[in-house]
Amino acid sequence: MRRLLADAIGRIRQLDDHEGFLAQPEFADITAVVREVGPLAYLAACAVGSLTLLITLEGGASPANGLPQPKVEAIPEPGEPLTAAALRALVTGGGSDSTANSADGYLPAQMEMTVSTGRFQRALAELLPVLGERLTGPLADQLARSRADRVTLIACGLLGLLPLHAASYQRGQEIRCLLSDYAVACAPSARVLGTARSALAAQQERNLVLAGVASPAGTGRLKFAEAELKEIAELFPPSGSRVLIGMEATRPNLLQGLNGGVCLLDHVRRACVIAPDSRYTPDV
Repeated sequence: MRRLLADAIGRIRQLDDHEGFLAQPEFADITAVVREVGPLAYLAACAVGSLTLLITLEGGASPANGLPQPKVEAIPEPGEPLTAAALRALVTGGGSDSTANSADGYLPAQMEMTVSTGRFQRALAELLPVLGERLTGPLADQLARSRADRVTLIACGLLGLLPLHAASYQRGQEIRCLLSDYAVACAPSARVLGTARSALAAQQERNLVLAGVASPAGTGRLKFAEAELKEIAELFPPSGSRVLIGMEATRPNLLQGLNGGVCLLDHVRRACVIAPDSRYTPDV
């Protein structure tokens, strides 16, 4: 089985632009992304506490090429760290934490928003200060010392589901969050971020359009899918987007709307980019 998997990976790597498929990135690859987008912050919650690694270009100039060198810093934890168990209780509910009863849980409360927002508001009020004081506040302090004006968050595990950019912490008499002082972006990994930016640069000369599908007829409806899709469509010019919902979400309409652009399959919570010359045909 291992040999078959290795052979399959080897064949995939022979395809154009797939040379690094499933290969571990080199630190030089991460450094290249930092040079392009600014500091990266990796955040994770572990059994005994949290781990935040900040990568900046504060390491001085390289004697070889004169470029700024990367610097990796571990952000010190506060007196009471954010453990994986505490995070799980905050996200899914039903657990206990010394600073929060975690009765509601962020995700269960979010699923009830179509009925009432009260439970979700309580979950946010519990979640955001814990994330801020234990995780993003210390990160903000280090960013200030580094004189950064932006940061890309790469959150691991359950942290990737949470609004870390809005997590609140107190500084003096003010309640602040990362967005108060920094331009904040999120990415699943440095490699994905670098690949996405390269793909975007290659698409600059193309006239992209949006064809969005939400809740096609004959399928179950996802909560918030239609609202999400309509909000995304506003990012495109009126002539460059088509939203397909319910009976309008047919295969011919999708192919006509694509006309060489972006396909957002919001019904299955999956997005894909389709270039004008792509041979991929969505199955609706």
